[in-house]
Amino acid sequence: MLRVAGLNVPLCADADARACALALKKLRLTQQDITSWRVAKHSVDARDRGDVHFVYAVDLTLKQDEAAFLRRLKPGTAALAAPDAPLAPPPVASRAHAPVVVGMGPCGLFAALYLAFFLEKALGRSKRTSALVTIFAVFAFLLFIKSSPSSYRAALMITVVLLGRAFYRLPDALNTMAIAAFLLLLFQPLYLFHAGFQLSFLTVFGIWFGIGRMERKKKKDRGKFDWLKESLLVSFYASLFSYPAVAYYFSSVSLVGIFANLLIVPLSGLLLGFGLLSVLLGAVCLPVGIFAAGSVYAILRAFKIVCTALVRLPFAYVLVGCPSYLSIVLYYVLLFFVLEYGGRKGSWKVGAMLSAALFCAVFENPLFRKENTIAFLDVGQGDAAVISTYDGAAYLVDGGGKFGQDFGENVGKRIVLPYLEYLGVSALDGAFLSHPDSDHMTGLLEVLETLPTKGLYLSDYAFAENEQTDLLKEMVEKYNIPLYTIKTGDSSLGDKFLCLYPTGASAGTGEENQGSMVLRYSYSDTKVLFTGDITAEEEQQLLEQNISADVLKVAHHGSKYSSDAAFLEKVSPKAAVISCGTNNVYGHPHKEAMERLQKTGAEIFRTDEDGTILVTIGKDGAMNIETMTERKPLYENIKEKLEKS
Repeated sequence: MLRVAGLNVPLCADADARACALALKKLRLTQQDITSWRVAKHSVDARDRGDVHFVYAVDLTLKQDEAAFLRRLKPGTAALAAPDAPLAPPPVASRAHAPVVVGMGPCGLFAALYLAFFLEKALGRSKRTSALVTIFAVFAFLLFIKSSPSSYRAALMITVVLLGRAFYRLPDALNTMAIAAFLLLLFQPLYLFHAGFQLSFLTVFGIWFGIGRMERKKKKDRGKFDWLKESLLVSFYASLFSYPAVAYYFSSVSLVGIFANLLIVPLSGLLLGFGLLSVLLGAVCLPVGIFAAGSVYAILRAFKIVCTALVRLPFAYVLVGCPSYLSIVLYYVLLFFVLEYGGRKGSWKVGAMLSAALFCAVFENPLFRKENTIAFLDVGQGDAAVISTYDGAAYLVDGGGKFGQDFGENVGKRIVLPYLEYLGVSALDGAFLSHPDSDHMTGLLEVLETLPTKGLYLSDYAFAENEQTDLLKEMVEKYNIPLYTIKTGDSSLGDKFLCLYPTGASAGTGEENQGSMVLRYSYSDTKVLFTGDITAEEEQQLLEQNISADVLKVAHHGSKYSSDAAFLEKVSPKAAVISCGTNNVYGHPHKEAMERLQKTGAEIFRTDEDGTILVTIGKDGAMNIETMTERKPLYENIKEKLEKS
């Protein structure tokens, strides 16, 4: 079995299949050349918000001699797959294939300061010699790791500090940060938009600010527990300055992180010390270094236990959603005034008001929102739409799913839930399931398992029971979700949602598509029609009703047997949205369905080509439609132009 690693795959429902295709392309093979394949590992690389993607490692079993095939490949293309092993030092067969031991990324670079002091004090070297040797060691270390902006930031700041020691000058922390930022941006201007760059400098700036305030207020007589107070304050300021960036990239902030650092930082110090010792011993005698690494393993286990316990605490993280640029700017302006004027004598009222305003800026007060949005998510060959209102309510219409390995899995966890977190949704006000097909239902089950839901709405149709419907029943009972069945004329949740199909007289035939719920959502004068997977036969039954809509979610992913001409004429949509997977085996959307849609004059959007489609409706009913391909950040456009030039 061969393992191909480092496969970058965009966020999509069929990511597994795409990773396999990339692995085959990299090896210049086809499906006929392998007997089986599996996903060995996958993770999400979110270091750059403009380029969030999956990173895969795929194992392939070849029909030919794998060892001979591997010898013909370029070194580093693939490797013989080994079973996943526990976190422990591996045995070493010979020194010719000795592994390279690296530290913990940016944290490992801070060990350089300990090295400088060791060379100076223990070995009796001058400040200049010890500083220059350490600088060389820092940049040598960078050659062995996959460096990030935070790694370069740490290396440059340490270099500036050590150069100060070499020339017997006391470095200024703010100048040190400024020099490091200038050199990084001079080398790569786009680092300015990198999450690692922003979080690294914001955190260090917060620490510098906190230490500065403590120095100004430090008393001559130190109390017994002043060290604890100072540690908490430093952690508090680091968190305070980094909250907006953390919320922007991860849609949540931690309220226990300030206290967690009291446990994590000492463990990190021990980890760095023993890690450095293991590396130094390993350089002299590799077996001794591997034996010493056992202490590193023990500390990592303790680290894991502490982190696991901390994340289970109340308020370990608070979902706040992704703040707007305006909120971020407002936060830092208010933060300046709170820190500058809030602590002055007799100004507690001003400080309290500013702190309250700061709180609102962090948590994105819903009163500031005046628009409703409908996001047709790119879930591959399936349907999923999220409706979020200006007053903070959120609804889900279908949840996407899977048909098998070729269409991906865990759509709810990979696509739907991250988007809901992005909005700051901690509970669903309602979830609608058009019919119990896996491409509409599987992701919904995953969402219901994770988020509290105030109500689940099903089509009033006698569907045949299957494994999916049994799972749904278990989910409803387990989490005490209120269950409602609706039919034609039922107005759910006030005047927002109106059910247009099925009729109460509809009888179950075992065909799930024929019982698909048809739902119309209205806000102001704008209407959005969700049609599930109905066919032309059901569309004919709807002609007697008022089914006009501004946006039409095209039935059955653009099937040949849906989107009848008479039905489309009666709906008369301004925009039509087709949710389908890339190169799906069904050939959706069908050529004939596309021709009928084009004759209506509606603007056509497709998730397989446009990605997620976002419909924004203002209070006056004005509608705007954007696609993910259009919503590229400014720096992404700059990056593309630089790459072309």
